[in-house]
Amino acid sequence: MAIEGRWTYRLLSISFGLTTSHREYIWEEVFICVYYGHLSFVDAYNIPIHRRKWWIRKINEVVEKQNQQQNEVVKMPKSGSSSGQSLRARNIGR
Repeated sequence: MAIEGRWTYRLLSISFGLTTSHREYIWEEVFICVYYGHLSFVDAYNIPIHRRKWWIRKINEVVEKQNQQQNEVVKMPKSGSSSGQSLRARNIGR
């Protein structure tokens, strides 16, 4: 029994790839790993998802710790007199 005619598929440019929003998310993760984690682009792109997420989580922890340390330094009161003058400026007229 021969079947005449051609089989046609009615798929309208359906892609099984990633959508634009998913690609943007992946590129953002790759950028973070390359910029802050100093990985190569190929390594950051090909790393398994769970490891890439771990890298990003660790990078986030390190950056937040650095920010807290910088904020503590900024908030520390400066040593010297309580009137706001330096010791040298106070002793100039004596």
